[in-house]
Amino acid sequence: MGLKQAADYRKYVNYCIADSNYNRQQLIHMGYSCRIDVMPVHISLDRFNHVNAKEQIIKEYSKTTNFIFVGRVVWNKRQDDVIRSFAVYNRYYDRNSKLLIIGDLGIDVYVNSLKSLVTIYQLQDNVVFTGKVSEEELKAFYQTADFFSVYE
Repeated sequence: MGLKQAADYRKYVNYCIADSNYNRQQLIHMGYSCRIDVMPVHISLDRFNHVNAKEQIIKEYSKTTNFIFVGRVVWNKRQDDVIRSFAVYNRYYDRNSKLLIIGDLGIDVYVNSLKSLVTIYQLQDNVVFTGKVSEEELKAFYQTADFFSVYE
């Protein structure tokens, strides 16, 4: 319903600010002809200054090479591509690696397709879907990360 309403509003809008290039492209696809600038979501660099990292997570993931993806698990964030890329790394470079997909598990159909992909690539022991996590847990995951991608 929100997407339909956004498409209907194009007649009344003179200027747009999108939070990503993807969303800018979506507005263009809906028929917006006004100027559309992209202003990414601001990430606070001192966000974790007063947060204690969850030691259990640090202990659990300190002996592996860790890739983390932080963001909602939805199709436009392309976690499927992240899994495919990780599968190559895990198979050819480092079997002792993990991919931690951190964030709200959005649409069940997409999450199930990602889990099927994990099974196809035989990565059940290497890919973890954490779901939504606390600030203490997130700080710990960042501290154990060797590679990360944030997609807000």
